[in-house]
Parts: sequence; structure tokens; C-alpha cells
Amino acid sequence: MTLTRRGDRHQAALTLKQPLRLDDATATLDVPVGRTLDGQIVRETRRVSLAPSGQQRDIELGYAFQQDPLTQWRLNLLYTLEPGHDREADSEMATLLNYSRTF
Repeated sequence: MTLTRRGDRHQAALTLKQPLRLDDATATLDVPVGRTLDGQIVRETRRVSLAPSGQQRDIELGYAFQQDPLTQWRLNLLYTLEPGHDREADSEMATLLNYSRTF
């Protein structure tokens, strides 16, 4: 969901995102665990749950300023809750500053 406000030279946006994730899955892996004396590879079948423990949510605030017809500044702030769909993961924050000039 995004809310946007535009003016002649200014633009602001607030975005709330919930990235797609696997609801429930299991991976079956054929893992090499050793060798026999005659060089044969010994393998084991292992099952691993891929079910996430949390639900990632992103909150992003963006602002753009058109300095003149050829120059633009952009600032974005991103805050992520439960990154990687991991309930135990610490929240993350990122900042992006972008300057563009058309020539």
C-alpha cells in the first residue's frame, strides 16, 4: 500500500509492504557425509523445514525534490521488521540519498 503526495517540485510517499513468503515447505537434501575405504561417497538423506517463523514487513518513507528541470534529489528511509521472515531477527534500517543530473 502506498500513499503519495505530489507538488510542482516536491513528491513524498509512504509505503507499507509485506513481501511474499513460503507458508510451509520442506526441502529434501542428499548430503555427502563421508567416503568408504574404496572411494565410494556415503550420502544421507536429510529433511529441512523451510517454514518461516515470522512475517517481514517494510515501512518506507520517500521524498524527492526537483531542484531545477535537470536536477533531482531523492531521500528514502526504510525500516524492516522481522527481516527474512525471521521472528528472532533484529529490525533493520536503511537510508538512501540519490542525486541525479540530466545532461
